[in-house]
Amino acid sequence: MLADQPQFLLNRANKSGVVVVILGLLQNYATKFDRKFTLLEAWNALKRVHPRSQPNHGFAKILVELDQKLHGKVSMEWQQKKPMMKIFPICGKNVGLSSTSLKLHLQKSHKKLSLPSGSVSPT
Repeated sequence: MLADQPQFLLNRANKSGVVVVILGLLQNYATKFDRKFTLLEAWNALKRVHPRSQPNHGFAKILVELDQKLHGKVSMEWQQKKPMMKIFPICGKNVGLSSTSLKLHLQKSHKKLSLPSGSVSPT
């Protein structure tokens, strides 16, 4: 690594918490370049060194708010990686993430619509 590049030490098992601390520190404290990083700059620096790093959605929202507070603007929009719950179109209820949970909801709440056993559930 070059002497003028930030160096990071990450726990490979903790992809979220340590990443947030590093990004927050880069955003919040003056670097040797006498300026604070925007979230986009901090994220790009971290991803060059640890490409698999990914804070969870809740932490990412906090980092975006910090970016706004420190720089008066948001330097990047965070892409939500959190899986979305499936909504059953007939009743509008959350049925879970998997086709199995969809099938269970169909069997319990919509018995007249239930699929015969062994058939493929709709996606």
